[in-house]
Amino acid sequence: MAKRRKARLPGTRTATRIEQRKLLERVKQLKKKPELLLPKCQHPPGECIYPNVRKQLEQAVLPDERGFLGRMFGRRLKDPLALALQASLSLLDAGKAPIMAVARYPTGEVSYVQRGQSIPKERLIGVQNFHHRTWRALAHIAYVQRNDIWLYSLPKRLVCTGHSPGLPPQLWDELRAALPRGWSDSDGEGLTLRCISLDRKVRLPTAGWRRSNRKTILDLLEHQHATDAISDWEVNAVTSLDTLAPPVDCPALKEYLTGRLTDAELWTRLGEWQRERVAEGSEHGVIHGSELLAPKEFSARLSLSGHDARIAHELLEGYAGAVAVDALTLGALASTTWKSVGQQLLAEWGGTPDNREPLEQLRETLAQAKIQDALATLPVLEGLPPLPALADRAVRLLRTGRNEVLLRELATAAEASHPEQALAWAILRYTGSATGREWQFSREVREFADELQPVFESAVDAEGDDYADALHELGRLAGAEF
Repeated sequence: MAKRRKARLPGTRTATRIEQRKLLERVKQLKKKPELLLPKCQHPPGECIYPNVRKQLEQAVLPDERGFLGRMFGRRLKDPLALALQASLSLLDAGKAPIMAVARYPTGEVSYVQRGQSIPKERLIGVQNFHHRTWRALAHIAYVQRNDIWLYSLPKRLVCTGHSPGLPPQLWDELRAALPRGWSDSDGEGLTLRCISLDRKVRLPTAGWRRSNRKTILDLLEHQHATDAISDWEVNAVTSLDTLAPPVDCPALKEYLTGRLTDAELWTRLGEWQRERVAEGSEHGVIHGSELLAPKEFSARLSLSGHDARIAHELLEGYAGAVAVDALTLGALASTTWKSVGQQLLAEWGGTPDNREPLEQLRETLAQAKIQDALATLPVLEGLPPLPALADRAVRLLRTGRNEVLLRELATAAEASHPEQALAWAILRYTGSATGREWQFSREVREFADELQPVFESAVDAEGDDYADALHELGRLAGAEF
């Protein structure tokens, strides 16, 4: 025959002898000193109900020597905490508590013994675990909500401050010490949390703020009990965009106070909100993170020059307001402003949009536009002899800044005819690239270059008909009229 198993109610467990002994010892303490369940009051008289509760607790530990009629019609206990204490004292009569109920809360599990009828489990848990700072407060939550009082749970006892908040300095020091590394008491940019009643604050710098996945405001609210405990705390954020978009108006701050956002999520939401507000304003520049860079500061930060500096200037000049970018690069700026400014700018420079990156298109089109602008005053001459053709090619390369291409072509000309060699030597001297190359040219070539160089220099700065006349003069000196 199978061994019969003892049935056990769900949500209960068997208590060890050590647990039973400790529980009975705590109940004995309460029988001698029921005031251990009460908080220390630090407020003007009449702001809380604990004086009346104290009388009920003292009555609960007295032996009931009344007869049947006295118990039926006599004065009864009415306070729930006193009833929970009276029910827990019955454990002393039994001398044991083999079965314990288990209650689960976000802060953990707690065991207690169910006694009495219609007594909320929170009262029993708080009475039987009055030594624990978290569970002892459960017995007082109903008082807090019904009477609108402020209660603080310190390591050894509760503190009641009546209808007004008054965070104990001891609790502040404990909460401050429990914060992660990086929090400080100094001022500056970052996330600041301030206790109004104590007028103390802590700040997390921006570098740690944007990486913090904690809900620090909830950590600071630990062991504080009130109908609106968050009203004693003030959240403030200091960023470089405060003057343009004050954080106090950001809805994310209210969400953070309710515990819906982590520190990092608040930093992200606040940054997005501020960037949107600044972009809608009249300020020009680039917004990256919590920083607003003026157009000149943006170019200086990226060390932009030449075509890139002009592209950045034109994009920011044509954009209405500030530009918010995810990355502090010229490519990010070009991509962000592509539809509103970039495509129009590309068309002004004579380009046509394609599937390439916006910055690549702008760079190429601007380079072509600058080449065309630089060569716009030079007439197009066809059928030039070799020497004037070399001079024409050199002038066009010099005006468009393609000196490296010019040097490669001059290296080829140095092996050509006598006049072309002379012109190549004259151009090398004009560009300051003749050092170390004299041995490549004969004395006769260098002497002829002395005659060609003044005419070439005049062609470099000439325009229209003067340019054509300079090329004609070079051809005449080389014996090639055209």
